Amino acid sequence: MTDITGATCRPMSDPESATPESAPPAKDHTLLELRLMDAVAATVAVDAVGQTLRGLGLTAAVRDSLTTVLVQLLLEAREREVFADDPPVVQVTLSLHGNQVRVRVSDLRMPQWGEEPKPCRSDQLVRQSRLDGFHRGEQGNSGNWSECILNLPTAAGGTPPDLELPTDTPRVSAPAAAAVQLRELCAADAEGLVRLIYRVYGYSYPKPEFYSLEEIRRLLKVGGLRGIVAIDDTGQVVGHVAIVPDTPYLTCELGRLAVDPGYRGHNLASRLTDQMLALAGRAGIPALWAECVANHPASQRVLLAAGGTEVGLLLDAFPAMRMSRFAAPLQARQSLVPIAKVLAPGPSFKAHLPAHLEPIYRQLIGQLGLQRDLDTSDRTPAGTLALRVAMLPQINGGFVAVDHLGSGGVKRVRAEMAAMIQARMAVIYLDIPLAEAGAGHAIEVAYQHGFIWGMLFPCARADGDVLRLQWLGSQVLDVNGIVCATEHGRAMKDWVLGERQRRLAGS
Repeated sequence: MTDITGATCRPMSDPESATPESAPPAKDHTLLELRLMDAVAATVAVDAVGQTLRGLGLTAAVRDSLTTVLVQLLLEAREREVFADDPPVVQVTLSLHGNQVRVRVSDLRMPQWGEEPKPCRSDQLVRQSRLDGFHRGEQGNSGNWSECILNLPTAAGGTPPDLELPTDTPRVSAPAAAAVQLRELCAADAEGLVRLIYRVYGYSYPKPEFYSLEEIRRLLKVGGLRGIVAIDDTGQVVGHVAIVPDTPYLTCELGRLAVDPGYRGHNLASRLTDQMLALAGRAGIPALWAECVANHPASQRVLLAAGGTEVGLLLDAFPAMRMSRFAAPLQARQSLVPIAKVLAPGPSFKAHLPAHLEPIYRQLIGQLGLQRDLDTSDRTPAGTLALRVAMLPQINGGFVAVDHLGSGGVKRVRAEMAAMIQARMAVIYLDIPLAEAGAGHAIEVAYQHGFIWGMLFPCARADGDVLRLQWLGSQVLDVNGIVCATEHGRAMKDWVLGERQRRLAGS
């Protein structure tokens, strides 16, 4: 029997002759597939992946960072229990998705945490790495999988290097602003949108895909982005807002809002948002949510004026961003004010919550115009656990999203949290579907381990809402930098900060 049961490498440029300026293929496709028996050294996969990354123009430091994580993922996969008669195989796949390279390690062995969950060393390596993203999960018959994500260099992604423009554009007149035309974003607008992002954010925007022409075009093609752009009389993109699918949730994120510095103060953001809400309604999206930076109440007012409601407060959620013509950014991390807008309330659903969260939940669903049957009984989760895990080094954050609260789920979530704390994540988010009978119990246990309310996702699933809990590290909060636009927003701020203080006090 051969050591490598199958290995394919799709055609690509010669790694020895490739340079960082080499342009990758434009379409999504797999570049490398390896199926490794346990007898094969991990270096076989490491060498193949490293050479492929070199062919894509990634630097030696970035290649070494990813392959270090890859070795550990292979070791962890091989440590898992084999329970089938089939030969034990670990699969390594390297694929290209627009300007992203994804390296996935998967196996069909016993779920990775087993009966006695413990932190993985790979989590610590991810935290210290140069990865742009990391996801891990187990989803029934798809097995265990971990995925490393790298963004290709900007030049390789197709964005010209000279797109950063001066930010001292003069203010336009009211008639000129009123003459701006709004329409749906198309592939031909990609360069104009990238130029707008540079004018508004410089190099500080935390969504790297918005600096890449190819990635914007790819997202439009596959349905990963729908936007509205504002076009002036010269054909320049001077405003943008988008909805982004939040798979597997039914809701979408409303965001990516940018208005050219010269066009601010003319209600262009409101015009863009109103048109996007109309588009989302026609598309049958049940609800939208947005995260507004807490030091910019004007962006909050745009969504609130359109009928949105503040549904929480995400503390220290993001590294600070610089926005052109605004005051200097916070030196610390920025908090976010989440706002939700329900477009199609749907029927009444069951919601399971601990009793101490009943008042705030009832208040929010009332303001959102929803009907819910609330159950505060304490039930232990049962059935088969299904969850998704992600670590995002660029925001120093971790995510655990529970799709089904099965038996052993609380233990598993505790183990994931321990691994992320060990990796020194600044924030950790935990999504729990409230339709699950064991949701109240799981939320109560999460509170005992330092989580507090983050935000509510109304109508996120076909059976109701999802609650996002948040856990914060030891960083000092910039409370004075959290400015809410309404009395309700200020009350939510005080309540969430009070929840955190009670957790810190151990009450």
